[in-house]
Amino acid sequence: MNIRLLWLPRSIPFVAYRRTKQLALEAIRTADLTDIEEPYTIKNQKGQTKAAAIDEWATRWHQSPHNSLAYQTALTEPPDGHPHPTFHVGKGAADGANRNEDTHTAGHQPLKRAKFSRLTHATLYRLATGHTFIGAYTQHFHPQHMQEQVACPCGKPTQTVEHVLLYCPCYTPLCQKHLTANSRPHGLSSLFTQTEHVEGLLHFLEETGACFKPRTTWEPG
Repeated sequence: MNIRLLWLPRSIPFVAYRRTKQLALEAIRTADLTDIEEPYTIKNQKGQTKAAAIDEWATRWHQSPHNSLAYQTALTEPPDGHPHPTFHVGKGAADGANRNEDTHTAGHQPLKRAKFSRLTHATLYRLATGHTFIGAYTQHFHPQHMQEQVACPCGKPTQTVEHVLLYCPCYTPLCQKHLTANSRPHGLSSLFTQTEHVEGLLHFLEETGACFKPRTTWEPG
């Protein structure tokens, strides 16, 4: 059956108009409204959709084997619908600048908020996932590389994310300045899950340029 719906202005004479109106009114009068629910507002529909998406995401989080570095750093808990701490710091960053901008708190008090380059933010997420310019990543995808190509400049045989951010003597002064000045992070995950440590990590990356790019450009092949 093919049904075609058309809209006709009331001013245009149409033979079936009165009969159609009569049938519609009869349907309204005789309909059983017991099981009819009020239509949800768009706001309610969005809220339900968001809650369902978060529940599905949390289910996948619990079912995941958690083998990747991201689960050991940033994704240590199932999603709850709130932005991750890495999104709370240094918003509105622009390339090539480490500037401060006046913002205001709820009490209208001026607050200096640091900005970081996009490269710094990108490096933060690369470190959290392990997909960054670091020896362990190179060794995983290019096992044919020589030992000196995956070693840390300080002499550690394999350069890892945890080593660079917490233990490498090459960055000890700036690590103490930005990462351990107020409180020492409790393991690698706290650098990515606690707001104050995330901000310190961004300052550390901005100043050191650690893992921004490969240490050496290797010949193809």
